[in-house]
Order: sequence, then structure tokens, then C-alpha cells
Amino acid sequence: SLSFYVDKVARKRWLPTQGFDQPKLFALHYAHELTDTGNQDDEAAALYNLLPNETGYAAKPTHFSESNGVWLVSHDMESNKTFSRSTVRELLADEKSKFDNWVVAKSLAKSLHGVAQPYESWALKNVKPGVVVEERFADFDQWTHPPLELCIFVIWGRVWVGQMNIVEQQNRYYSAFIYRN
Repeated sequence: SLSFYVDKVARKRWLPTQGFDQPKLFALHYAHELTDTGNQDDEAAALYNLLPNETGYAAKPTHFSESNGVWLVSHDMESNKTFSRSTVRELLADEKSKFDNWVVAKSLAKSLHGVAQPYESWALKNVKPGVVVEERFADFDQWTHPPLELCIFVIWGRVWVGQMNIVEQQNRYYSAFIYRN
């Protein structure tokens, strides 16, 4: 089913069985695996206990797209500061803010009770709500910047669009698109 390919929990559980490496996982759960109650406060407490306190991470709902609900968190152990932004497209460089993992835990718990947008695919709308928390990768030159991102869109085995997102000077984001003729 197409839902398998957009289900982040199912896919990340399956990849190692096929010999594929992936980022270090801190949490990989469907909502029903977090608590017996399904209560949002209980889910937030369970998620809070799963979030790392000393290493950067990316946390994301499994049943949304377009970076909805995604959190990028970075811990700078030298300065004992924590930085976060709630979307992939924003920088992680607010050095004046002190951050608490409860913000992420509560946001993720709330997202477990949300649904995909009406315009999103049928496959995504059929994914069980869940959460993935994995190690955060940064730009090679700037740890406060997200990594370079390359997306390839394949339809029926053929590449149709390629997109590369990059951060340039003055923290501006640019996308380069390649289209199939």
C-alpha cells in the first residue's frame, strides 16, 4: 500500500531489516504505543521522557507533511544553552532563549490528535498517528543551520522533479528545482 511509504514509523522499522543505515533513533512510536490511556497529558509525559537532553534531535509527527509539527532542537554543551525552532525552514540560532523539552513534548502530543490537511494524499490520511525522534543533522559549516536538503520526486519509477534547499548568506533559504522535460 502507498501508506507504507509515507508512514515514518513503519518505514524506519523496516529499513534496518533491509540493511539500510539511518539516523540514530531516540523514539519511534505510534500514539497507541505511548500510553494505555490515549490522554494527551499522558502522551506528553511519555514523550518528554523519551526526548534527549544532551544531544540535538529532530522530532516529527508521522502523519503530517510539509514539515508540519517538526521540531529541531540543538544543545550546545559548551555554553549550556538549548535552541529550538518548530519548523525545518527556520534557523536554530536564537542564542538568548533557554528551551525546555516540555514545549516539544506537549506540541507532539497535541499533534497525535491532529489529522492531515484536506489537500494531502489519501495515503498520508491513512497513516496511524505517531512520532519519530531522531538525531539532528546540521550544515557542515554552520551547526546552527539545517543540513542541505535534496528531494527527488519519483512517479511510477521516473524522476519528475528534483529540489535542493540551501541556506546562503544572511540566513536566506533558496530552493533550486530541476524539472523533467
